[in-house]
Amino acid sequence: DLRRDMNQLHKDQQDDHATLNRFVTDLNDRHLALHKAHADTVDNLSSTNDQLSNSKQDLETALNQNVATLKKDLATKAKEANDRADGVERHHANVAKESSKRMNTLELRISGVQGACGEHKRDLTKLREEVNGLTVKSAAHDVDINKVQSDANK
Repeated sequence: DLRRDMNQLHKDQQDDHATLNRFVTDLNDRHLALHKAHADTVDNLSSTNDQLSNSKQDLETALNQNVATLKKDLATKAKEANDRADGVERHHANVAKESSKRMNTLELRISGVQGACGEHKRDLTKLREEVNGLTVKSAAHDVDINKVQSDANK
């Protein structure tokens, strides 16, 4: 009986050992699969990180180029605006100067017209006086003619 128990114990031990070997093998397989998945994930993360770095560099480069272009465009537009404003100011000064000359010319013309008008008024006054004098003389001549005619008829 002891032999049989020993054989049974030996067999149980071999069965337990085989079971443990299978369990360890399964654990090793799962560990290797997990390690491979971890390595794949690390590779994917590394690749994604590299892509992000490249994208970040590309975006920063594009942003810097856009900022430089915008600054250049803004400076150009500011210069154009200042040039236009200067042109408008020069034009305004020229127009104001020309308008001033025209106003002075008109004032001189108006002054001349006013002087001529005054002259004409004086001439009209003289002509009225002369007409009045002639009217008086004409009336006196009419009276003389009527007297002479009346004397001749008598």
